[in-house]
Amino acid sequence: MTMPLALPGSEIDLTAECSSFPDRPEKEILRSDFLDSIDDVFYGDAEVLILDGPDGIGKTTICAQFACRHRSTALCLFVRPGNRMCTDPTYLHYDLCSQVHLAVTKRSFSEASFPENYLLTKLPVLQRVGRKLRQPIFFLVDGLAELSDADLPTRQFVLQELLQIGAPGFRFILTGPPAALLPFMKTSPNYRSQIVTRLHRRDVEAYVDDFALSVELVGEIEALCNGNPGRLAQVRRIVKSGVTAELLTQRLQEAAPDLFRVEWEPVRALAPASRLLLAIVAHDRFPRTIEQLAAILKQPVDEIAPIVSSLSFLTVDPQSRVVTYASESFRRFAGDQLRALEPQAISSVIDSLLEDEASEAALLNLPSYLERVGRFEKLITVLDPEHITKLTAQSRSLHAVSERVQLGLKTARRLHRQGEMTR
Repeated sequence: MTMPLALPGSEIDLTAECSSFPDRPEKEILRSDFLDSIDDVFYGDAEVLILDGPDGIGKTTICAQFACRHRSTALCLFVRPGNRMCTDPTYLHYDLCSQVHLAVTKRSFSEASFPENYLLTKLPVLQRVGRKLRQPIFFLVDGLAELSDADLPTRQFVLQELLQIGAPGFRFILTGPPAALLPFMKTSPNYRSQIVTRLHRRDVEAYVDDFALSVELVGEIEALCNGNPGRLAQVRRIVKSGVTAELLTQRLQEAAPDLFRVEWEPVRALAPASRLLLAIVAHDRFPRTIEQLAAILKQPVDEIAPIVSSLSFLTVDPQSRVVTYASESFRRFAGDQLRALEPQAISSVIDSLLEDEASEAALLNLPSYLERVGRFEKLITVLDPEHITKLTAQSRSLHAVSERVQLGLKTARRLHRQGEMTR
């Protein structure tokens, strides 16, 4: 049974207000049958549905498609473990509040910040809207289970503070292993777990039908990818890079054990500066545009841009121009390949921030970078009272200020210099 794509008479699109909503891919496989099965789950008494499955199976895509299907009643957060901004509690709070504001007022929010108690005051209004429309309000959160140990407080913040799990009229869709999510909830919900299934042969054929590949080659692609959309997307990028059908056949045979390495092959011929760029994108976790990467590397933009565009596993957002890896799985793979360059990559970012220590970016980010590379003496310097005063004046988040103060106190204790942080 399928619910309507949008509520009758409703013109709002909450997905357009979601800052973390993923970009639509060039070609997409609509998982209608699986979306129907999610709808069926919520016709029962389940409050929470947890979607599980291996990397690349399509959990993020299914969440995005379900949100588009219920665009007027689905609020989303797409947490990106490889992106510091998209794991920051302040960012996630603002993203969800913006969607709630649109849902209850039908107007986009234009101010700089929300009161900390905004959700507590507006979610009851959202409940009444749902009751009036006789529709559940959906909250979809993707990526929480992939957070590293250092970001576990974010997982707890989302599941305990942002989401009111158990509140009447609300239904929740999360992704990842249930064991990585349930312990972080205040109470045990009535939940269902569902494994995301692989694609069918007809889906694979439709996904590559614009390349005029032979039936035999499509069969090889299906066998290699085993119905995994993430691996299928990799094959598509390889084909688009200009590989002939004959060479593709050879590469697919070679790639059976490791498809990532085939797409990574052009990196071998890159200059050191270009490899450093890839290391920054893999290890920095802060979104960087082509222009910002060029500034960090002290290279002309017109030399950086062609390199980025030539690599099939990198994507550039057409609006923000932020450079990212094509998937979180590929970012982790690239990080492993470029592990030796991680200290140099982070040091390059630090040197760029130190050129303007008074900037908001430096005030907010230098402390965590310096801690990461063990430069504790410099960390104490940038977390002196003057730094904290400037940060308090510029930051919209008391949470961010508190985090830096705690980091300063911890570092001072490490260096036995508590007096400098408490004066």
